[in-house]
Parts: sequence; structure tokens; C-alpha cells
Amino acid sequence: MSAVNVKPDDPYNFKEIVKIYNDYKVSADYQIERDGKIYQLIPEGRHSYHAGISRFTNGEFGLTKSGKQTLNKIAVGVELSATHTSGFTGEQYDALTWLTKHLMAKYPIRKELIEGHDAVAIPKGRKKDPGKKFDWVRYKSMI
Repeated sequence: MSAVNVKPDDPYNFKEIVKIYNDYKVSADYQIERDGKIYQLIPEGRHSYHAGISRFTNGEFGLTKSGKQTLNKIAVGVELSATHTSGFTGEQYDALTWLTKHLMAKYPIRKELIEGHDAVAIPKGRKKDPGKKFDWVRYKSMI
């Protein structure tokens, strides 16, 4: 078995999503709900396990202890509650913009390295989020 496809019964139920993170030993730094509420899941200064084997599209990456390429240690993982068909809410874009500006004020985050899992996952296609429904032009113009 090389992958597990997990679909929560209620993809907008925060407690169910966190339970899945815990069950599969993955995490995100932040979770943004449909109403724009931001949950910090990992204390700042620690890294989450959100990207798996990955690298930025410009080729930059960090390394796991075993030498595999990953962004987990050098990138912040933000998850937005959505499905591949639902798209994202205005409240989520507003919250994501606020969070991004907050993090950019604290850390040397380069705008060109703000990318989705679908762009950075290795191999390509392993992760689908945020997907085609995410409006990158809208978001990047807001930050």
C-alpha cells in the first residue's frame, strides 16, 4: 500500500479533521474554517507534518532526518476547510490574507514561495490541494 485516501464524513467538522490528523500522525500549523476562524494547531517554533516529501517549484527544500526532501521544517502548513468541489469562502480568503501578512511580518517568507501542496508534492499529483478552485490571483493580490 502506498497511499491512504481519507475522507471525513463531514469535511467541515473541525474536531473530525483534527482526529484524522492525529490518527494518521500528520498535522498542519493552522486550519482555517469556512467562516474564517483560524485555529493554530502547532506552537510557533515547532514544525508540522503537512507536506510530506516535497520541494518548492524553484527547487528549494529542507531535509528529513533520513535525507528525504521536505518542506515541513521550512514552510508553514495552512489548511483550508473545503472540498475539491466546494471552493473557498470570502471569509477564508480574508483570514488567509490576515494570517499570511502576520507571518510575513514575523518571518522571512518570500511571496514567490507561497505555493499549494499540489505544486510542491513529490511525486506530482500526490496531493491535490488546494486545487483548481483556489483563486491564486485573488489571494496573491491581497497579500
